[in-house]
Amino acid sequence: MLFILAIDPLQRILDLATQHGILTPLPLTAAKLRTSLYADAAAIFVNPTRDQLQSVKQILHAFGAATGLTINFEKSSVHPIRCENVDLRDKGQLLNRAGRLTLITSVLSFMPTYHLTIFPLSKWARNQIDKVRRSYLWKGKDNANGGHCLDNWPTVSRPKDLGGLGVLDLEKFGRALKLRWLWQEWTYDSKPWGGLQVPRNTYDRLLFQASTYVTVGNGAKAKFWRDAWLDGEAPYNLAPHLFALVKRKNRSMLQELTNTTWIKPLRRKIIMTVQIEEFVSLWIRLQQVHLQPGVEDTITWRWTSDGIYSSKSAYRAQFIGFYCGYKPGLIWRAKAENKRKRGWPHQMSCTMCNGPMESGLHLCLTCPFAQEVWNLILAWENMSLPQQAAPTNATGLGEWWKRTETFFPKTHRRDFNSIVIYTWWNIWKEWNRRVFLALLVLSAPGSGAYQGKSFSL
Repeated sequence: MLFILAIDPLQRILDLATQHGILTPLPLTAAKLRTSLYADAAAIFVNPTRDQLQSVKQILHAFGAATGLTINFEKSSVHPIRCENVDLRDKGQLLNRAGRLTLITSVLSFMPTYHLTIFPLSKWARNQIDKVRRSYLWKGKDNANGGHCLDNWPTVSRPKDLGGLGVLDLEKFGRALKLRWLWQEWTYDSKPWGGLQVPRNTYDRLLFQASTYVTVGNGAKAKFWRDAWLDGEAPYNLAPHLFALVKRKNRSMLQELTNTTWIKPLRRKIIMTVQIEEFVSLWIRLQQVHLQPGVEDTITWRWTSDGIYSSKSAYRAQFIGFYCGYKPGLIWRAKAENKRKRGWPHQMSCTMCNGPMESGLHLCLTCPFAQEVWNLILAWENMSLPQQAAPTNATGLGEWWKRTETFFPKTHRRDFNSIVIYTWWNIWKEWNRRVFLALLVLSAPGSGAYQGKSFSL
């Protein structure tokens, strides 16, 4: 009852926020209330923009502080409703490649997981998914051509220790997932689908046979020809010409070894020298094999220390034979040390103004040197920044750039964006000259007079 009584003030707070322009009205005329209550859960309807969601989050924080009904944001979620014509995609171009790579490896690559577990992914579908991942990685958009790609996709799809970026190869990943069916068919035969045809193809079966070996007990489960039970090898690999003569290829060891039944399908069919050699070799090796009644056959996975299947090890097994011409671990394990923390020589103050320790925001916007550069360039271009876009009000470079761009007409935004890039790039180059070449300014910024070199912004 307390929750029901408290939800009405929340509705009124949201209405006030709408009246004061903090929240925008909902586009549907039939939706008069922003909140909907069901049991002890509440739904709040807002327009699908980041600013609206941030505003609602702040309102809920204040509501919780005032009423004691604190919102657990870890258990809250956002769901789009009827947003077919609204672009809800992440603005990938605002992330650097490292951020986009993280999203690809943690989100995009795992979206088709459930499909890959059961169904084979057709080549055209795999190419389309790879196209989306490749375009997002290199360009941050949904279309990128070969000129934007810094490396070929097969190399990108390798594990990091093999010179790649760790992006999943969907073909190999799907095969690794489908091996789980073959493993469970062996180890959990009480599954409801036991005895049915499992989703796998010839390549899946071959990889599974190469990744396992069987310890023979009573021979009731191990397949005579297909399973790797003879010194870690499958008889069909040891005697492929004999295997081609056999019609019933999935019989168990118990069925084939009882009364040497495995020989019967081969009678009057062995006519080639190679077939005779394989038959004699297999016969000699089988003389040392004895079934153990009452003991179950067991299977062991080769690629893990505990002998149990894992999709990770199945995926990695498909890269056996790959190599990298350098040591990528030296790159991935490298990190930029905190010079100040370690007591190493470092710049204690801003190189430009001898002020506070520099940051990206200070270097490009709030530094007196940077502000003077901005004033000169804007004066050259007959442009001015509104008071709302003053650098002193900025909280981050990206935020300032995006917000300031909106103050210019659309016809002038391209010019403004060019000036931002041009100015920041040259300020950065000036910082590098001072730090690494020890070149100092002898006159006002933009005059072109530098010690040892002439340069102009």
